[in-house]
Amino acid sequence: MRKKIAGLAAMCSIIASLVSAQGINFNHGTWAEVKAAAEKEHKLIFVDFYTTWCGPCKFMANEVFPLKQIGDFYNQHFISVKIDAEKGEGPALAKKYMVGGYPTLIFTNPKEEVVYRVMGSTDPEVLITQGKIAITPGANMEILKAKFAKQELSQEELFQYVNLVKARGDDKEAANLFDQYFKQIDTKVTPELFKLITGYTGFSDNAAFQYVEARRAEFEAAAGKEKVKQYLEGILLPEVKYAKYTNEAEYKAAKLLLKSRMTISEKEELDMDANYCYSVQDEAGYMKYSQQLVERYLWNNDFEISNVLGSIRWIKEPAHLQTMKKWAERALVLKDNSLNNATLAMAYHALKDKANAVKYIDAAMAASERDKDGYINNIAGMKKQITDSL
Repeated sequence: MRKKIAGLAAMCSIIASLVSAQGINFNHGTWAEVKAAAEKEHKLIFVDFYTTWCGPCKFMANEVFPLKQIGDFYNQHFISVKIDAEKGEGPALAKKYMVGGYPTLIFTNPKEEVVYRVMGSTDPEVLITQGKIAITPGANMEILKAKFAKQELSQEELFQYVNLVKARGDDKEAANLFDQYFKQIDTKVTPELFKLITGYTGFSDNAAFQYVEARRAEFEAAAGKEKVKQYLEGILLPEVKYAKYTNEAEYKAAKLLLKSRMTISEKEELDMDANYCYSVQDEAGYMKYSQQLVERYLWNNDFEISNVLGSIRWIKEPAHLQTMKKWAERALVLKDNSLNNATLAMAYHALKDKANAVKYIDAAMAASERDKDGYINNIAGMKKQITDSL
């Protein structure tokens, strides 16, 4: 029986190895060893910068990297490595490569020169396309830009150009270029088309976005009602909320148009109105809408209360500051952490109550040390600001 169990365990181990071998074979050496391997094999390095708490990172690790087609391509062309940006060599390398979010996918040569980068999670097909761009000498920005100006790009080259522009951080230009690509492909409504559009179009004035909006019911049937709702409303609402307006009439007209395109909840409208008042420095209006927002919808959410309290630095009226202090006290009742103690300290600081401001900023420092939340240096800076100004 023991031999059978041992044989079964060995078989399971072999099967597991075969399954894992289908995907990307990540190098587990040091960064120096990874560079040496890439130089020896004349390959680029593919780096997955991740953190243990990052949901999209887990999606890539569990759903994309293990796929056979991904492994076939990446194992042939790259030395691949996963780097936890918060452990070991990770923090220094993340700083070196200016990683600002997770996952960040870097394609670099053994000399540590970045040839391409991708922010965020992506689908298997797009990841392969991005890898092809990284290894293609012709996928050069200036070459493709010149060919685009002369309208000489093939469909594949245009998609490469879109990805290069997006990788360099110009999302609006990438979306505009994607509209050109969108005109050349099959636009039959499918889940795959929805994924493609959502990956490249984040602006409501783009043709691809408007295509989804015009065929909303078809896309809901293909990709799911909630996903389509989140995509459309996740673009429409922030565009109106954060736009710059010359006057209130212009803002109200934009909000009215938005209501014709989506349903806005009372909470969302209060948040938008408060944000508009903040943008034009209308303190009375801001407090009016914020008070309704906090007391009707945020009263049991300390984090959202703290977000509203982030505006306390420009509030001047003593009565308004007292209201904000009450909100900060509520947030602290809900959760005793460094953020809520620091927010209450800033409320007392604004009210020129030095004793309580120092009391709660010290409590914030103690909470940060207790929870090891990484905010201790920021809080120390806030304490210096409090003690120096009062």
